[in-house]
Amino acid sequence: MKSAIHLAEKEQCTACGACKCACPTNIIKMQFDDMGCEYPYIDEETCIGCGLCMKACPVDKDCFPDSALNNVYAAWNRDSADRELAASGGIATAVYRYALNNGIKTFGVEYTPKKSACYKEIKNEKDIEDCRNSKYVFSDITPILPKIKQYLSEGEKVIVIALPCQAAAVISYLGGRAPNLIIIDIICHGVCPVTYLNQHISCVEEKTKKNAEKVYFRDPKFETGKFMFSVYDDKDLLYKCGVYKNDVYQIGYHKALTYRENCFSCKYAQDKRIGDITISDFSGLGRVAPFVHNRKSVSCVIVSTDKGNALIDELVNSDMIEIEHRPSEEAFDYEKMLSSPSIPHNAIDIFRKEYRISQDFEKSARKALRKSIRKNMIKYYLHLDDIKCILAKICPKFLKDFVKKLVKK
Repeated sequence: MKSAIHLAEKEQCTACGACKCACPTNIIKMQFDDMGCEYPYIDEETCIGCGLCMKACPVDKDCFPDSALNNVYAAWNRDSADRELAASGGIATAVYRYALNNGIKTFGVEYTPKKSACYKEIKNEKDIEDCRNSKYVFSDITPILPKIKQYLSEGEKVIVIALPCQAAAVISYLGGRAPNLIIIDIICHGVCPVTYLNQHISCVEEKTKKNAEKVYFRDPKFETGKFMFSVYDDKDLLYKCGVYKNDVYQIGYHKALTYRENCFSCKYAQDKRIGDITISDFSGLGRVAPFVHNRKSVSCVIVSTDKGNALIDELVNSDMIEIEHRPSEEAFDYEKMLSSPSIPHNAIDIFRKEYRISQDFEKSARKALRKSIRKNMIKYYLHLDDIKCILAKICPKFLKDFVKKLVKK
């Protein structure tokens, strides 16, 4: 088997699978490499040389819209229950429900420990529930690419909410931006291979002697803004751990240790957006101009095309969301992924070297993150701020300095 992409382009491959879906002989397969990352491979002996796989690949294509409005809004779902359950302002949930109510075909991502993360069509309220909230892991878009193409050929309207690289896969697979298609991209810091998450969840199952049935990356039970990673069986909570409480999957994700190689050269991490609409958390809200509403559970919405603008107007006119126009600087100056890709963690080589040897995510991540883990233990488990106050009164200066050095490492 040989890679379906040129070896020089492997570091740009997002494993979107557009090539696989475009292959008329179905001989392209997704396989894992020694880092647990998926890539497309082709059997040269059975390849007919049609070139459709390369034609569908988005790596070397410009899939961006011809013009960009770049209107920035603070936006939130008018339903308080939807806001509470969503990752930020519940805008994706409003889009799903609007599409259901208006006969528009729409697609999102569901994650379960049994099936990993996979795109699916939203057909009912249960599907909305399954697809809301963040998924910090690689997701498979290949099951829906042929469906999208079929629906558009039948004259249906389609909305897809996807990561930027997967949005590009949809556009490239279709051969362009279809008039009846609206793309909503989600600002992405990077994608972790599902191999790592599966191993991490297996560790939870081994410790608890129970099977994982549901996983949250931002569990609404503990407020989505606290980024609580949690695992449940069919009845009970098995495990929960915040980013700074030394859950190595969470730390690896948030500190750019465990991303696919293509994430560090992502061409979609820029101010020009691939989607008609872009949604994300709003870290820059209120930093340029006052924001008088509750800042909690508010999304950043960037509208880049007239189609996107029309959809936002429909959501507002249907009383599903509220919006407030914001200075563009609040998005483009304060969201790093609107200017450049993530920078690899300084211990990424340690992680990769260990993983190639052991194929053990937990062991590899803990070895690479030992300084971060030690810092978190001191700062959060030992209540460092209180200790520093005590040391200032009863301990020599060298002991205070010693504790400070531990935190900085």
